[in-house]
Amino acid sequence: ADGTWTKPAGVTFVKVVVAVIVALGIQLAIRQYFGIEALTRESATVTTFLGVFGTIFAIIVGFILFISLNRFSALLNATYEEVSELGDVIDLSIYINNQLKAVQMILDRLHTYVRSILTEEWETMEKGEYGEKSSQAVGELIKSIDQIELEDPSDKVALSALINKMTSLTT
Repeated sequence: ADGTWTKPAGVTFVKVVVAVIVALGIQLAIRQYFGIEALTRESATVTTFLGVFGTIFAIIVGFILFISLNRFSALLNATYEEVSELGDVIDLSIYINNQLKAVQMILDRLHTYVRSILTEEWETMEKGEYGEKSSQAVGELIKSIDQIELEDPSDKVALSALINKMTSLTT
């Protein structure tokens, strides 16, 4: 929550401001080139031109906003899904009986994974690069889940569910 959520909207805002400045620049250039007297004599033509130009401009800006908001919504949904999966891993660890050390290791590795996403992965993705820290953290989390010993049916069900959660978490 350190400003990451506002960056897609901020980029869109910059694009819209640039488009408005370009439109105003074009309008100023037309006034300079033709002069205000010529524009007032041909007001019907100028009004039609500016109406069409304004409509096209509004459609383009609306399209840019629509695409940006859809991307933001998809990112938000993916984030919610991942947070839900992480919560499920925590919930499922409750069903591992008499293996406090294994459960603690899973929770510690899960914490390391979340910290790597929040502190490093977002910054790395913002630069257009691929971060390896979170992949390593997921690998360690998977290894910690592999430490669960199947002592009773509850452990078997929990291990199976944890493995399913890990596959959806890492994809």
